[in-house]
Amino acid sequence: MSVACALILVALCAIDEPLDQARSLIGQGLLQEAERILVPLVETSEPTDRPRVVLLLGNVDYERGLYDQALEKYVQAENDGSADGPTAAAARANRSLTEKRLQRGREVARLERRLRATLAASLVLAVSATAWLARRPKTASPAR
Repeated sequence: MSVACALILVALCAIDEPLDQARSLIGQGLLQEAERILVPLVETSEPTDRPRVVLLLGNVDYERGLYDQALEKYVQAENDGSADGPTAAAARANRSLTEKRLQRGREVARLERRLRATLAASLVLAVSATAWLARRPKTASPAR
């Protein structure tokens, strides 16, 4: 094996090991630990590796429910000119899932606003009916 090939393998292993560790931590729900590994890699990794790091940071945000931030990272990873095919495809798929999640969140928020408005109107109607009933004159009950 040539020295150049050995250096390339060492460089690949150097980035793949922390990425694999971060992936494992994300899978276990240990997001803070994964983020501790990934954040420094954004600045120190080679430009060709950066899309994979950003993609995993997007996964951390997604798991935290920070869908807007995750979407930004997926778009960044997908559009990075140095992203390889599988990384760009994964970023595109994750972006699509995140967009659907954001759309569902907006739909749920709209439904929640409508339900709150309906509940408020129902409460106003109930208070009005109670007040009206309280003001009605009492009628004498028939003697037995």
